[in-house]
Amino acid sequence: SRTDPTIRAIVIDGLGTVYASSQGTVVKLSGGTWSTAGTGQGGGFSTSLAVDAANGVWSGQNGSVMRLAAGASAWVEMGSGLPEDTVNALAFDAAGNAYAGLDDGGVYVLAPGGLTCFFMPRFVPDGSVNALHFQRLKDKMGNRSNASSEVEFRDAYALQVGEEGRGVRRTSRPSSGGVRSCKVVS
Repeated sequence: SRTDPTIRAIVIDGLGTVYASSQGTVVKLSGGTWSTAGTGQGGGFSTSLAVDAANGVWSGQNGSVMRLAAGASAWVEMGSGLPEDTVNALAFDAAGNAYAGLDDGGVYVLAPGGLTCFFMPRFVPDGSVNALHFQRLKDKMGNRSNASSEVEFRDAYALQVGEEGRGVRRTSRPSSGGVRSCKVVS
C-alpha cells in the first residue's frame, strides 16, 4: 500500500501498471514497488490521470497536461496554453484526440494544432438533447455550491469556435455573446 496524504486519481495501463497522482508527483506500482513515474513532471499537483491507446499516461495539473509515453523516462507537456485552472478530467475519443475538462468550466481539445475551443450546446440542431452523460457529482470540501462533475461526451455534438490551436485566446477574450451565454446557462 501507499500512504501519501492525498491521492486524486488512479489509472491502470494496458500492461497492468498502476499509476496514482500524489502531491507534486505521479507514482507507479510495478513489481510490487512504488516509484516516481518519470522525470520532468513540473511539480504541479496531478488532479487527473488517463491512459491513451498507446499506453501513454496523461496527467492533468493546474494549467497544463503532461504525457509519459509508454517506456519513456520523461514527461512531455501536451497542453501548454491552458488557462490557469485545474484540469479535473481527461478523456480520449476514438481518433485519439485528448480532451481536458477544467474545474471552472470548459472542455479543451488538445488538437494537433494546439488547444482548440468548442461550444457544446445543451440541444442539437434537430431539437434533441445533446449526448452529455453525467457520471457523478464530485465531493468538494468547502464549496458545494459550485459542483464539479464527471461527464462523458460520447457522440456529443459540438461546434469549433475560432481557429484550431487558438482556444485559450478565444475563451479569454471578453465578448458580450459569451456573457449572454453564461447568463442563460447559469
